[in-house]
Amino acid sequence: MPDQRTFEKRTHSVLRCCFWTYLVSFPTAALIGLAFRFPIPFGGYYSGVEAVIPSMFAVAFYSFFGLLPALLFCGLIAGTFVPVHRAGSKIWPSKLELKVSVVAALMPLGGLSVLDKIIGPW
Repeated sequence: MPDQRTFEKRTHSVLRCCFWTYLVSFPTAALIGLAFRFPIPFGGYYSGVEAVIPSMFAVAFYSFFGLLPALLFCGLIAGTFVPVHRAGSKIWPSKLELKVSVVAALMPLGGLSVLDKIIGPW
């Protein structure tokens, strides 16, 4: 049976991954817009250098309409896979937690960038 300290470290690791997944979603959306494309609210799909700044504002806009729970859920799932002995301090994440958070942010943001291929134009 795990002790209280292990449970606390696991909880802190999961919460840090949720928090950092949301924070890294802004530069991750900029990279997706730079490399592929990203939907900008009321503007269509932007790609290339012109999509970097608007895609970060788009993440803030989409967070109010359902992206935030999706990002937090992906961060929660990703945080459970970080081993307890690799977890960071109470405030700062370890390198593994940051890498897992970036991958967790890629899932909903990548899905958002190809959403018109799945459900049709919107």
